[in-house]
Amino acid sequence: MDEVQLRSRRRHMAGGDPSNNGHRRFFPLRAPYLIVIEDDVVMYRTERSFDVLRTCRELFERHPDVPVLSKVSDHEKWTWKLADRGAAIEPGVRSVNRLSTHFVAYDVARFVPVAERFGGFDLDVFIDRSDLSYNWEDVVSHVGTTGGRRIAFPESWPLDVYHCDRKISHSSMYHTQRPEVKAEVLADLERRYQQREVPA
Repeated sequence: MDEVQLRSRRRHMAGGDPSNNGHRRFFPLRAPYLIVIEDDVVMYRTERSFDVLRTCRELFERHPDVPVLSKVSDHEKWTWKLADRGAAIEPGVRSVNRLSTHFVAYDVARFVPVAERFGGFDLDVFIDRSDLSYNWEDVVSHVGTTGGRRIAFPESWPLDVYHCDRKISHSSMYHTQRPEVKAEVLADLERRYQQREVPA
């Protein structure tokens, strides 16, 4: 790991969903890979020896058509539903139609030039939403599913990833953003995963 960046979401924000539209500001960078984990996400390794960073890198090395990968365990709550897009990338790794910015890894050299062509780094450029708003998840999903590229969703990895928040309503794409709700969701997850632990 070369660098950890913490960025504020209060400045230079694009329209649309403010919770993910600051992601474009992580670019450009010289590192070959970028992994972004949002601040209201919790991750549990269900196998203690699992090396997330190495496994991400090795997946990119094996599959030159994969510019991005993402995994979120509670994806059934998404408004834009996760679906398979073609055959699996490899056993236990789905090729999917979209991703979430809660946890996303990029092969920078594969992702950036395509995102630039789509206008992904420009404020308030229409991408593909019917309301004409800018949405980083849509940009990244578009890059990952066009031109023979694929989004990797490593369902079988011993890594569970959860967004610690709740929707403001069942069909909404927006979450509460309330600290007390996030703390309650995290506490529930912590209790659940503590019960799963087996003494060494």
